[in-house]
Amino acid sequence: MSATEGESSESAWRRQERQQRDRFVAFAFAAAQLLIEVDPAGVVSYAIGASFGLSRGDTAKLAGRRFTDLAAPQDASYCRELLRQLAAAGRIEPRIVRMRTLRGATVSFLIGGSTLPNRPGYSFLSLTQAP
Repeated sequence: MSATEGESSESAWRRQERQQRDRFVAFAFAAAQLLIEVDPAGVVSYAIGASFGLSRGDTAKLAGRRFTDLAAPQDASYCRELLRQLAAAGRIEPRIVRMRTLRGATVSFLIGGSTLPNRPGYSFLSLTQAP
């Protein structure tokens, strides 16, 4: 195989990887409006999508906040329990959780989640505003 053929197959592989990643992102946003990564300490480490008033402007501003602090006071302990169940089982089916906006309003979300073996302790949550 020549260097040019090697580069072509490498280029094709990278293109396929990008397409695969783009598909996963599209599927994720087809099922959720907000995606949140929570670190082992329960702190949001990454967020993307619609903020629903949970942050000012960009959802990236959710990073650094405890996930349970985003919950409405009456659901904060439930959120802690969901994170515990997620860590134990590796996946949780969507459940309704009430979250508190910066203005103090309560918004109900369906929250589902999964973990990844290569990111121990991290939780990956999908949030969709409940109907």
